[in-house]
Amino acid sequence: MPTAKRNGFTLVELLVVIAIIGILVALLLPAVQSAREAARRMSCSNNLKQLALAQHEYHDTFKSFPPKSIGPVQCFDLAWTVHTLPYMEQTAVRDRMMTELQAMAPFAVWIDDAFFADLRTGEEIEIPSLLCPSSVRPNKQVPVANRLGLSPVLNFGRNSYKACTGSNVDNEVRTSGRTLIQNDGFYSTLRGSRFADATDGSSNVFLIAEVAMGGRGPTDYIGNVAVVGATIAPNSLDPCVDGTGYDSTTETLLGTQQVNPGTWWHAGINVLATFQSVYTPNGPGCFGNVAGTNGGVGSAIPASSFHPGGALHSFGDGRVRFINETIDTTTYRNLGDKADGNPVQID
Repeated sequence: MPTAKRNGFTLVELLVVIAIIGILVALLLPAVQSAREAARRMSCSNNLKQLALAQHEYHDTFKSFPPKSIGPVQCFDLAWTVHTLPYMEQTAVRDRMMTELQAMAPFAVWIDDAFFADLRTGEEIEIPSLLCPSSVRPNKQVPVANRLGLSPVLNFGRNSYKACTGSNVDNEVRTSGRTLIQNDGFYSTLRGSRFADATDGSSNVFLIAEVAMGGRGPTDYIGNVAVVGATIAPNSLDPCVDGTGYDSTTETLLGTQQVNPGTWWHAGINVLATFQSVYTPNGPGCFGNVAGTNGGVGSAIPASSFHPGGALHSFGDGRVRFINETIDTTTYRNLGDKADGNPVQID
């Protein structure tokens, strides 16, 4: 009698097939993740491009770039982002903020008052083009009590992109609302620079870069900066270490006190609105009092991102380039200074 045929897999064949499928999936997943990151990086690059073009439109109108921060004496200065909203198709948002601000004057208002919120619901409007899709997004920050003793529950909108104030510590010093320090980058308090001021060529000077919105861990400096207990040396080549914000050998955050710069898109304070080319991308950063006769509050905020190996930067001519975190420090600092006589070309 002929033997009946049996259709199906043996156990060994089944295990081999499962193993092959597992290997194929393991090979495919990195490619999928890489493709997703490439798409996110392209989206981030487009955001920076649009922001740079908005700066150009502002310059065409006012014959200079927007100030790093400026605003009524009744409130904390509004950041450059607020003043360029009309050139980002966000005129209604800016008008809403100005209306709320004017309604509150002459009362003293602080950075957590209700005119920053959408219809005073406690949720600040977030601008999609100010958010890098690759960045870790912390919860919207709830502010501390303001100068009036009030503590409204507001959640401030986040921001991934910061304007470059230059190659040195941004020393934010004021007397009667006037700044005493003019930064060597395109952006300073109360006034912005002109194209003509960039004698190194606008294509050789940083305009805006991304700053990560959250660290990978409590002691990682990507997306976080140390609050320096001592003072920052304004002209130091390593101000964070000199100011004891980081251990000089391991460059890890000392203690637990830190600030996340990737928040509060409306606020003009330097640690929230700007970056400096003092440290190369994804390096350490610090924020605190500045040593010297002028005093003031200073920051050395690095560009940073969750794109592997560096961060995206836009230049004065509007182009966007990915700057590797291994770039030479001197070269990187020269790119932040608009008129140091050392123009650097980045392909």
